[in-house]
Amino acid sequence: MTHFRDLGVYGEQILLSVRWGDWIGINDENAAKNWAPVTSPEIQSYIHAYRAVTGADLSNPEGVDFTPPSVHLRKRLALQRAR
Repeated sequence: MTHFRDLGVYGEQILLSVRWGDWIGINDENAAKNWAPVTSPEIQSYIHAYRAVTGADLSNPEGVDFTPPSVHLRKRLALQRAR
């Protein structure tokens, strides 16, 4: 349950930090460079919670898995029931 809560809390914080930023009016790439370290703890926590819930690793350097979380959750549930 904690990981599902973390997905909501950190996901909302990340989304709002992007949404309320004036990204259209900013023409300086340093603004994005400064945003990343400030939100790094939230992003890391979100990635950890996502992996704990779905089993998918968003930090994979070879590419991001675009499979919807519901598919990952169904697979994990099927594996648990098979045991």
